Amino acid sequence: MATLRKVRQLYFARIQWRDENASVKEKTVPLKTHLKSEALVRKSEVERYEDDIIKGEDYTVEFKWLNDDGKTKISRRTVQEAIDEYHVVKDIRNQRKSTIERSKCGLKTLTDILGKSRPVSSINDDDLENWLKKCTKKGHSPNTMACNRAKIVAFLNHCYRKRWIKREIYFPTIDNTQKEIKCVNEDLFRNIQELESVDTHFKRAFYFYISTGCRRAEPFNGEIIGNQLRVN
Repeated sequence: MATLRKVRQLYFARIQWRDENASVKEKTVPLKTHLKSEALVRKSEVERYEDDIIKGEDYTVEFKWLNDDGKTKISRRTVQEAIDEYHVVKDIRNQRKSTIERSKCGLKTLTDILGKSRPVSSINDDDLENWLKKCTKKGHSPNTMACNRAKIVAFLNHCYRKRWIKREIYFPTIDNTQKEIKCVNEDLFRNIQELESVDTHFKRAFYFYISTGCRRAEPFNGEIIGNQLRVN
């Protein structure tokens, strides 16, 4: 039996069950409505396919309110569908929008190699070796590759827990990454502020970032409420 949840004004149907190891598993289906009456009708539709959802490892049930055809259908779960479902879960857990956006950017490097329509269950070690080779060929720095690798590993672990892939996939770490964080010391910052060649706008920007500790994109993703900046 599915349960109804409301997150950020929209309803979701949640199905929970225990696997052969007695571990609790969960599947969340967006109902795409803020009306409880409509959500209850759609929850009933989800319950009709509950057995398929629980047993389905290599396919997905696509409900009629989630596609343009207006019909509920069963199809093989693609890499892109798995990524979309993964980010729905991250959003439900109230992760920062900036965190989810970074995850999307990292996983786009994976779909650029694999394609979006490939079955997620077919991902294997060779695919990740191919990812490493192509990213290196494109000239990506070790730090960039390591950052994207972390996003891909988190996604693959999610797929394994959901039984979308049969086994854990080994993804070697990236060598030659810079581990030390380079900081701007007070003397260097003072020198920047004294330079006439640096525009006042940039001096104020440097001062803002150093005094607040904000990440580069956070001021643009947040909103000003009164005299405070709320970062999403």
